[in-house]
Amino acid sequence: MVLLDLNAHLRVALGGNPTVTPPVKLRDYPSIVTGISESQARAATKPAVEIIGRLVGYPTEIDIEPKDSERADEAHALLEFGRKLDTGEIHLGVMWGIEFGWLQQKYPRLKPLPFVSIALTRTRNSRSRK
Repeated sequence: MVLLDLNAHLRVALGGNPTVTPPVKLRDYPSIVTGISESQARAATKPAVEIIGRLVGYPTEIDIEPKDSERADEAHALLEFGRKLDTGEIHLGVMWGIEFGWLQQKYPRLKPLPFVSIALTRTRNSRSRK
């Protein structure tokens, strides 16, 4: 259901021309990938983004923004990220919930697209089913 809504939103945001398929611009805000390099973050995120792109029928383009992760510590860098989302320069942004809350105060048109990732692990004491 979310992907269908996303597909409809992207048709409007990207001009609705079915013959031209510009990439969906997805950007991770650097605080999401703290502790790993930007190249590692791109490599880890790329498969999921490609799947989403195939599901909604649009090519995807993922990157970290701002590129200089040191700038992410500055308040104006987050506000610039929000401005780009608000104006459509970036179509989807990945950030922490608190950052989204700050941005939504300044850019009330921004809407969350919840995305959950679940990892299942087996503990040493768990029993396997046979």
